[in-house]
Amino acid sequence: MPRRVINSSSSSSSPTMWSSFNPAAAGRHRRLSCLLLPAAVLVLTFTFCTRPATAAICGTSSYDPSSKICCSGSVQPWYNINTQCCGTTSYDPATKICCSGSVQPWYNINTKCCGATSYDPATKICCSGSVQPWYNINTKCCGATSYDPATKICCSGSVQPWYNINTKCCGTTSYDPATKVCCNGIVQPRFGINTQCCGTTAFDPSTKVCCSGIVQSRFDINTQCCGTMAFDTSTKVCCNGIVQPRFDINTQCCGTTAFDTSTKVCCMGRVQPWYGFNTLCCGTTSYDSSTKTCCSGNLQPRYGINTQCCGTTSYDTSTKRCCNGVVC
Repeated sequence: MPRRVINSSSSSSSPTMWSSFNPAAAGRHRRLSCLLLPAAVLVLTFTFCTRPATAAICGTSSYDPSSKICCSGSVQPWYNINTQCCGTTSYDPATKICCSGSVQPWYNINTKCCGATSYDPATKICCSGSVQPWYNINTKCCGATSYDPATKICCSGSVQPWYNINTKCCGTTSYDPATKVCCNGIVQPRFGINTQCCGTTAFDPSTKVCCSGIVQSRFDINTQCCGTMAFDTSTKVCCNGIVQPRFDINTQCCGTTAFDTSTKVCCMGRVQPWYGFNTLCCGTTSYDSSTKTCCSGNLQPRYGINTQCCGTTSYDTSTKRCCNGVVC
């Protein structure tokens, strides 16, 4: 039988042969040729016939690229030439979409991802990674919730009722300014056009007054605040946050106590007797400077115009001397 000679140089340089090479087809041809081999040589060719035509490595596993795909170290199914990887999972982009590493349904050409979930923008909206209902072309997001601005309003991430065109937010709550007022984040009733806030409470300034965050009753035009208390300035006086009785126009405060300056004097926060125009204070005690003198906080007798102090003791300089703090 004549021998067929294959020109290796011509076959190896043939562009048609190699450009049309298909690993999957090559594998099928190899398996077919194995079936036609004589039984005598089957043992010798067992390894050649059973190995994949183009084996590849995926992580720690080998696979056949003609039927599988490697996705981040995981062998996955091969669907068609468009097969892609989504994390460690393969998918067909014609029927699925990859959203943040998760294979999700494909609805139509407009399909989008919202976090790890797919959605159809014609019927849904993505709000802070959460798929929410789509109401109409005006649909908006309020935090992770959708709403229709025609019927709702967003107040600090909370969907609230829409009352009218004047609707406002008070913290996370909506209100109608015609009937309510916002006091430091708390909705309160409106009493009239002059309604004011006192802390988180609303009040009518025609009948009430706000004293350090506390609503108090108004007496008249002379009403003032003393700490958290209201008082009538015509009958009371405020002494360091304490309401005290008013005696007359000469009323003054001595610490937290009111006194009449025509009859009393204030000595270091203590109300003391008034002895006349010669009244002076010696520490917390009042005295008549015409008969007494104050020596280092101690009341001592006055001897006359020559009276002086020697330490805590008074003496008459015409008859005595002060020797090192002692009268001698």
